[in-house]
Amino acid sequence: MHPRIEKVLTIIREAWPLAQIRFITNGYLLKRYDPELWFRIGQLEMQISIHRQDHEKLITNEIKKIVSRRKDWKASRSVVDGHKQLELQNKDLTIYKSKFGRFVMPYKLVNGKPKPYNSDPKKAHKICGNPNVPILYKNKLYKCAPIANLLDVDQDGAYKYDGVGPNGDVESLVKQINKPESICAMCPEDTSHSFDHFDKENVHVKNID
Repeated sequence: MHPRIEKVLTIIREAWPLAQIRFITNGYLLKRYDPELWFRIGQLEMQISIHRQDHEKLITNEIKKIVSRRKDWKASRSVVDGHKQLELQNKDLTIYKSKFGRFVMPYKLVNGKPKPYNSDPKKAHKICGNPNVPILYKNKLYKCAPIANLLDVDQDGAYKYDGVGPNGDVESLVKQINKPESICAMCPEDTSHSFDHFDKENVHVKNID
């Protein structure tokens, strides 16, 4: 979770008073924040993704701390794009607890290093799990979370992409949201390159205690 998430959300709300704001988190760091924060923003949607089955209880306990602050909740269950989802809705906050079964690997390992697949961008984009979720990372905006993280470990210059800084062309990035572009070629074209999202051997999490 972004260390200045409260400031980010507050500025977004000031800029777009009537907007529905949505952010995605794995929930591990919710414990660092006062649950009242999520109600103060207004019209906020929080998708909490469960990454490991053995950690579901831990994340659920954090959700319960938030829910306990209000009484007027509506609850429903659904299956969205193949994953199970619990929706908890309050007038100021909506929480989506999502459980993803499988996850497409956004890279392949070559001699122990992550490398792009060099796929057809349109085909790769078609199976993208988050085609319309850009990310703010280290003071830059990126088309997706994987490219932001992969650039941190790309020692060979295999990934040709640069995030948009504070003075960059934000408008062009916004126009490309939910559209295929060259960087999408880094991901595979089909779901055969995927792994069990709930297998604890595949998903490693630090500092959850």
